[in-house]
Order: sequence, then structure tokens, then C-alpha cells
Amino acid sequence: MGATGREPELERLLESIEGVAAARAAVAVDGLPGSRSVRVSLLVDDEGADAAGRVVRAAVDALRATMPGVPASLALERLDGGVRHPLDARAALGAASVEGAVAAGGEILLLAGSGS
Repeated sequence: MGATGREPELERLLESIEGVAAARAAVAVDGLPGSRSVRVSLLVDDEGADAAGRVVRAAVDALRATMPGVPASLALERLDGGVRHPLDARAALGAASVEGAVAAGGEILLLAGSGS
């Protein structure tokens, strides 16, 4: 049995990052006593890899500070003409140089217990 819920405090923290226009964060809890994971979607202002890399670095730091040791996925999108477009997770991660993270399926995955 699992449950999912939004994390408004984490969303506000992520939206305070320069370059982030909007954030959505949800925590999923599965089983008892409950293993947790976090899914974050960020709408960014700039599509460049360097700018996205700075956003990724700041978002990862915020996630690891507020939910240490919890595995997470991070998706980046930009808004163009009212349509959301995914950003290249591999390029953003390459610009961010984050230890314990991989790009897979268009998202950045933070492994549980990974460091900075």
C-alpha cells in the first residue's frame, strides 16, 4: 500500500532558486514503516545547458538538505509558446557535475544515500 502527497514547502524552496519559474514536488511512501522517494518537476526560464546546470546543482543541494538519503527524480522543462518542452537531462547534469546522480529517461535520478 502506498501514498503520494505534494510537498508545498519544498516547492516554495525550489521556486526560490534563480532560473526556476515553477516547481512541483511529490513524495511517495510505500509500505510500512515506509520507504520514501521524491519526484520533482521544474519549469525553468532558460534552455541553455549551463543555466539548467546551475538550477540542477541548486535543486540537488536543496533536496539533499531537506530530505537527506531519500532517492529522487528531477525533470526539467521550459515553456515556449504556452507549450512545455523537456530539457536535455544529460546536458544539464553534465553542466552541474553532481555526484551520485545519473540521467535516465529524460530525468535526473539521485541515488539514495548519495553525497554531493
